[in-house]
Amino acid sequence: MAPTPPKIKKQSGMYSRDEVNAYKETLNNALGKMGEETKEWRVAGVRFTSSNTTLLEMNSITAAQGLRGKGKWKRVMDLAYGTTDEEVQIIPRTYRLTIRFAPVGWSPEDDEALRAFETENRLPTNSDSHLPTSK
Repeated sequence: MAPTPPKIKKQSGMYSRDEVNAYKETLNNALGKMGEETKEWRVAGVRFTSSNTTLLEMNSITAAQGLRGKGKWKRVMDLAYGTTDEEVQIIPRTYRLTIRFAPVGWSPEDDEALRAFETENRLPTNSDSHLPTSK
């Protein structure tokens, strides 16, 4: 999580898809300018929260941990939006994404198949209850 930059912060807290995509593209361009260490780092997703923070989904755990490094996020903000008026820092939260989408060859309504899937993938019981599935 990071504070939403003042230059894009909206009083309403409502952002269009184009605004979200433009912010993500700006951050990725800034990451690309930072050098060899960050050239593989990408912002995969952005979600603005009601508390004027931005939840960033990075393309790897290395990228997420790297942005928390000394002055990295401030440098991204400087490259993306010029000099920042306030102290900019990452709020250290890392959430591991286990599964975003699970293609299955069995019926998601079959409880035995779901339990077998959890066992095979070492997932907690009923952890799949919020997964989107394709039929």
